[in-house]
Amino acid sequence: MKSSVFEHFESLDDPRQVGKIKHPLLNIFTITLCATLCGADDWEAVEEYGHAQKTWLSGFLDLTNGLPSHDTFTRVFSLLNPESLRSCFIALIKDIVQSDLKDAIEAGDISVVAVDGKTLRRSANKAKGGSAIHMVNAYCTQAQLVLGQLKTDDKSNEITAVPKLLQLIELKGRLVTADAMSCQKEIVKTCVEQGADYLIAVKNNQPTLCSDIASLLGSRKPKRYKTPNIDYAETNEKSRDLSISAQNFPPVSVQYFPVVRVFAPAFCGV
Repeated sequence: MKSSVFEHFESLDDPRQVGKIKHPLLNIFTITLCATLCGADDWEAVEEYGHAQKTWLSGFLDLTNGLPSHDTFTRVFSLLNPESLRSCFIALIKDIVQSDLKDAIEAGDISVVAVDGKTLRRSANKAKGGSAIHMVNAYCTQAQLVLGQLKTDDKSNEITAVPKLLQLIELKGRLVTADAMSCQKEIVKTCVEQGADYLIAVKNNQPTLCSDIASLLGSRKPKRYKTPNIDYAETNEKSRDLSISAQNFPPVSVQYFPVVRVFAPAFCGV
C-alpha cells in the first residue's frame, strides 16, 4: 500500500502554509483512505480509526507528531483541489483494477463497468438555495470498486458528464453498461474510441431507434425492413412474491438497423 498510495498522491499540492504543517498530507490522506475502506463515514470516525490502528499505521507512516484531529481532516480536505484529488485517485484505482482485467480475460469472463447517476440523499443546502448533489459513477463489478465519479449540477447534465467520466478511466476490453439516459451518440462513441463494448438500454428518449428495434424483435416480418425469421427463447421464473418472464434473442446484424448504423457506426449488439 505504501508505494502505491504514496506514488500516486505525492504530486498532490498541499494548500497549507509550509511553516505551519504538523501532519504530512500523505499521512492525512492515507489514514482517511484506510478508515473509509473500513466503514468510516465522518471525520470523527476517521480520527477514531486512526487511534485504534495507530500501531499498524506507524509501521509505514511518520507519526512523530501524533495523529491528526477530526478538525484537521475537515480543514485539509476542504482546501484540497477536487480535480487534482480525483485525478490522483483515479490513477490509483486504475493500477488496482489492472490485475482484475487481466484475470477476467484469462478466464474468458467479461469485465463489466456499470455507469449510473445517483442523487445524494439530504445533500441539498436549502438554507442557501442549493440543489441536491448528483453524482455519476463508473463501477467495476469484478473488482467491486468505483473507478471514477463526477459531480453534475443536476440529473439532466448526466448526459454530458458520462463521456467525460469514461475518458478518465481504462475501458479497453471491458463492457460498459448504462440505462436509457446514456443512450446517446457521444457516449457510445466514447466507448468505442476507448476500446470497449457497450450494453445500453433503449427507451422512448430515442424514439426512432426504439421503434426500429421493437419492429425487428416484435415481428418476424417487420413492415419497414426485410429481415430473416428470428428465433428466441423464453424463460419464466416464479417465487412466492415475484414472477419474472424474459425473452432472449440471438445477436442481430447491425445491417438491419439503419438508424443504429448512424447512431454508432463501429458496433452494436442487441
